[in-house]
Amino acid sequence: MFDLGFEWMHIPLIPSTADAPEYGAQQQVSLQICGDDTAHPGAWRKFRETAGCASDQLHDIEPWWAPGTTVTLVGTAASTSPRGIHSVGGNPVEYDCEGSPDGTCGCGAHAMRCHPDFQRYAGNEDYLPFNEHGQRRQLAEEPARLFAHLAWFDQPLDELILGHISVGNTQFDPRVDVGPVAGIPAAGVLTSLAFLDGYPRERLRAARALEVFACEQLDPPQGLTFNEYRRDPASEGSCQHCHRRIDPAAIHFKRWAKRGNALEGFGASYLMPGVGTKWHFPTSWRTGAYPYGGEPFAQWNRWYTADTRLTPVTQAEIDADPEVVFIDFLPPDQTLLGQVSDGTIGPLGFAKLVVASGAFDRCVVRQLHKQIVGRDIDPTTEAGYLDALTARFVDDGKKVRPFIKHLTTSASFQRGL
Repeated sequence: MFDLGFEWMHIPLIPSTADAPEYGAQQQVSLQICGDDTAHPGAWRKFRETAGCASDQLHDIEPWWAPGTTVTLVGTAASTSPRGIHSVGGNPVEYDCEGSPDGTCGCGAHAMRCHPDFQRYAGNEDYLPFNEHGQRRQLAEEPARLFAHLAWFDQPLDELILGHISVGNTQFDPRVDVGPVAGIPAAGVLTSLAFLDGYPRERLRAARALEVFACEQLDPPQGLTFNEYRRDPASEGSCQHCHRRIDPAAIHFKRWAKRGNALEGFGASYLMPGVGTKWHFPTSWRTGAYPYGGEPFAQWNRWYTADTRLTPVTQAEIDADPEVVFIDFLPPDQTLLGQVSDGTIGPLGFAKLVVASGAFDRCVVRQLHKQIVGRDIDPTTEAGYLDALTARFVDDGKKVRPFIKHLTTSASFQRGL
């Protein structure tokens, strides 16, 4: 089941976004152990801070990577100050240490902002794609492990994209609701770091989610004439053939974006615009002025425009509150796979529509059939066969084990069909 899930979902490795040697998703600084010939043998220092082992700044702590033990941090890793200094354009700048061990900031409670590295050169092995214990590989395999977990423990497979624990409210309209949204509701694989970080933009996430979880085929059109493209790829130009299907899905994947690359090995910054108290921007971010000229701001300014299918709000509403461009539920005048949204925001809203349409169940049946019988089911020539198997899958609680038993004991399987 793990192999099937991995091949089916095919989640890529999170891109390399930091400088060497810490290339991946890890939002921590690597630590190395001070040698026996230093002033503090056995203490942990930031790997770039070679002089740290001679520092008088020490802090004993119970580390997250070894509960019940005590280690000594040395140098700036040991700092407990809430404010630190780092360099911006060669100039020292004071800033809050929350969430980052950059500059002179320390590792935080239980050293949560730092990562122990027992290798000769910090950070490299943790990001190699062939290292089964490496973080990039572990994250990429997480969706397949969830699939295998649901199959093994006889859980309904729609939990793969619906999840069962919500981290935020499910109704929220930025045009009328006051204040920020409390959070993005959980949606299984669709809110995993593997999926959100592996696919960096909302339309790519939507296209892959439709292909993987609804078995949609987004093929280019042949021999068709379209109206002139001006500003909305979902209703204008030749790209609308796919975008009129992708954008009603992509609207659910807006509130997650990567901001550029990073130095000192922290990976990139991931933003959740309009959520909680942290991810908010002044009106000037729409102008592209510094520091909002790079990604993801440039992409938001280009594509999140009024009166489009991806951003169904008016310019007047944007002028009153720029964050309404992050509207992330499907309006009632649009449909996805023939379904009308109940107003649920984020990836969970997408998942509900895919499951309600029946596309997810049919897609799972095809994937399991391919794995067990050795071939896919052609939905155009074997519609009746697919419908019958899907009905059996649903009747059995959408569980893998009963469905596989049904397949392997069927007359078709015994005949080798």
